[in-house]
Amino acid sequence: MAPPERDGDPEVLPVGDVEPFAVVEVQQAIERTFDLTMTQRQPLELPVADAGGIREQYDVESLLDEIDDVATAGPTVAVTDADLLADGREHILGVNRLPGSTLVLSTNRLETRDRQRFRERLRKEALHLVATMYLVDHCVGDPTDWSDCVHQYTPSVSELDETSESFCPACREALDEYLL
Repeated sequence: MAPPERDGDPEVLPVGDVEPFAVVEVQQAIERTFDLTMTQRQPLELPVADAGGIREQYDVESLLDEIDDVATAGPTVAVTDADLLADGREHILGVNRLPGSTLVLSTNRLETRDRQRFRERLRKEALHLVATMYLVDHCVGDPTDWSDCVHQYTPSVSELDETSESFCPACREALDEYLL
């Protein structure tokens, strides 16, 4: 699998009314883990909810199109408070466009009154999405042991809570091939 299409410095893009601390938490987790510097862009206004319905969910493909329209040369990590859905699936935590270098992380389903847990969820989902941008396939570690690797598929927030905040040696080695 080839690395993302856009070359250049990675950027983080707040979308909608996302809490500034959430954007910073995502940015710092990526910067620390992958030893890089990201540029924070000016916020993008959330488009009108195109998925409609009572919940005002947002179609993630349409949102990715909006983000791609304003993206610069580098990979773009968008952070939003919007409730996302994709291909009829509700409760999307985040998704990336492959091939490519745009991803969107939603804080909507990650929020909790426990701020430390919220921060952990943000970091884990951010690292998971960045890894998927480069490695595409999820970690093939033990699917019954969520603590193995942050890059394992986690179908719900409760599994995300059980996931490690780090990569297993195999995933880390594979990521280093792209990032070094």
